[in-house]
Amino acid sequence: MLTYEKRGRNLILTVEGVPEPFTIPPLPTNPGLQITATYLGIAGGEGSAADLAEALMIAVDGATQDDDGRYRARPDGERPNYTRAGEELTQEEAENLMSAAFFWQTALGLAGVQTFIEHGEGTLGSLHALSTLTARMRALQHRDNTNAPTVGA
Repeated sequence: MLTYEKRGRNLILTVEGVPEPFTIPPLPTNPGLQITATYLGIAGGEGSAADLAEALMIAVDGATQDDDGRYRARPDGERPNYTRAGEELTQEEAENLMSAAFFWQTALGLAGVQTFIEHGEGTLGSLHALSTLTARMRALQHRDNTNAPTVGA
């Protein structure tokens, strides 16, 4: 079971039975948008397990930018949360931790974390948070399309 709080700009996630919480730094907008697009693509049947793993690594530990402008997971030695989760947590606990961090890094922010946790974490929590994220992204897209200038106007 996870609990969460925002401390300064960081998300603090505590896994029940693990004495030291995980501190998740915020992502800037652009890598956050990239991992959101990756996650939504995978939910829609596009992408791979490797794409999802990289998006989750970015969510918990941040990103570097390659020469093509794409954001990538930090190198092995620069992923303290991902490494620690793999060494200290069960697979279920690690997946819940990374999912909560992921939803926080999207346009949902803390509401995404809250939705994920309040709906039982795991698959059910992810489905509820994904549904909320999809609705939010549609609303943002609709807003952007409504406010877009008309060609020739």
